[in-house]
Amino acid sequence: MRNFAVAVVLFILFSGCIQQSGNVYMTYTIDECSKEEPTGATVEKAGDVFYIKQVESYVCCANITLTMNASAKTIRIYEENVGEMCRCLCPFKAEIYLYNATGYENVEIYGIKFKDVYDFELMYNYSLVEKGSENKTCKDMCGDGICQEIVCMAIGCPCPETPETCPQDCGKPAEAECKQDSDCVHAPSCCHQDSMECIPKSRIEYYPNCEGVACTLECRQCTECRCKNGKCETIPLPIDVCCG
Repeated sequence: MRNFAVAVVLFILFSGCIQQSGNVYMTYTIDECSKEEPTGATVEKAGDVFYIKQVESYVCCANITLTMNASAKTIRIYEENVGEMCRCLCPFKAEIYLYNATGYENVEIYGIKFKDVYDFELMYNYSLVEKGSENKTCKDMCGDGICQEIVCMAIGCPCPETPETCPQDCGKPAEAECKQDSDCVHAPSCCHQDSMECIPKSRIEYYPNCEGVACTLECRQCTECRCKNGKCETIPLPIDVCCG
């Protein structure tokens, strides 16, 4: 934690891109096509600075920019692709520092907007209130899988939950990507299509123009597409099946 706090101070002092909304300052960096890391977002705190690390799988040719707005008790971060769209995917990592953020209760991350094709959509909603705070008279049960909509009013009772305050318990269940294997297909590609990632048919917006494209004859591991628990899964096949 000491190293993290020192890194926060140095980042704030030497970052050339600082945004302000109200009394909150935000600095950030985007590491495009970084090494493979688990997707998702995490929040850490050092003093009055919050550090957010977010990893998402997105198109390789994107140029991601962030803007921030702080109002009432919520900090909202908006992610926008001001670059292009392409068919290849790779992980990008955003490292966000929120300075002077003490007093705000949650941070919301919206993304990823692209021109008039995709609008901002809520991706993450994190509480900035430390669990176990002494001035909290109710018990924080967010994350137990039960939406505590109606609660008792005595000290120690569960805190009331809503889709806004606890989306993981009260949010709508995620829609299934697939119902059967045929709903999952390889991502469109001019070459070596059987080695591409398996995605839902509904995600395919266009197919590449392969006119004039010359493909190599190199052997690549092929895959099968399966539907498992509503998610499209990419199953690698033995290399001798692909190239035998």
